[in-house]
Amino acid sequence: MILFSPVVADALWTGRDVLALVFLSSNAWVSSSAVVSLVALVVSLVVYGKTSELSRKIADRTVTIEAQKLLLEINKVLVTDPRLFRIYDPKDELHKLVEKIAGHPQFPEVTVPESVPSVQVGSKNDFAGKLAAVGFMMLNVFEIVFAQMPKGPEYETWVRYFEDTLDRCPTIAELLELREAKVIYHPELVKSYGAWRDKPKSNQAQQD
Repeated sequence: MILFSPVVADALWTGRDVLALVFLSSNAWVSSSAVVSLVALVVSLVVYGKTSELSRKIADRTVTIEAQKLLLEINKVLVTDPRLFRIYDPKDELHKLVEKIAGHPQFPEVTVPESVPSVQVGSKNDFAGKLAAVGFMMLNVFEIVFAQMPKGPEYETWVRYFEDTLDRCPTIAELLELREAKVIYHPELVKSYGAWRDKPKSNQAQQD
């Protein structure tokens, strides 16, 4: 029979305690590492998602702006030669609007027979067509702002500028009354126009 002295026994128990402590410490370290790794993974996924969303928004904005630039180029062509409005169906209400503009008292010196096409170089309808084309160009510029500018002080400034333009340029409002306007223009622009249209126009009515 083997007997251990108290000193030896204390030494053995001390060794076991040390081993147990080391084992528990190892588990704690492994658990801590796993938590850190998991947190790092979650953070990486969140950053990746935000970055992807930002990249998508930048790409969409670039496409929108480039498309609007092409529209502005079309507007420039129409300003240069309003006869190109004939690309629209002869019954399109745009032609009626051009004729309405041409009939404004600002252009009383030219009389256009009914046999003359609605947009013809050398007639008052030619200048009316140019005005309509400039109106479309202005609307496309406003549309870029309403589509892409974040809401804030600058955005509100543009809204006020848009409303001032509508107050002073009736042709712009008439273009937005065309049936296709609600379809072809950005919802925010259409919404802002509706808000302006629904405002009381007491001063304007008195002037009229």
